[in-house]
Amino acid sequence: MKKITAKHINKVIVDLDKKSNTVIQYLLDMFGDEQPALFDYVHEADEKLKRDEVDLLITTALMGWYIIRETLGCDDEVSDDFIDARL
Repeated sequence: MKKITAKHINKVIVDLDKKSNTVIQYLLDMFGDEQPALFDYVHEADEKLKRDEVDLLITTALMGWYIIRETLGCDDEVSDDFIDARL
């Protein structure tokens, strides 16, 4: 398996910054379109966490997903069953 290095992460972040001035909204839209089950799962936490915890969770999930997507080319849609099997 290919390792993701700090160099990969920095490149993805620099490239992402060039694509949009509103990075989080850009990623949210893309994440919702490409990974609806994960999008719903992350947003279900909204009811259980404080606002700053939700912001941290969403930002981390978005950046992690996008870095993996861009670096490793993993863009298969994750299903509800896939998520449930890992809980």
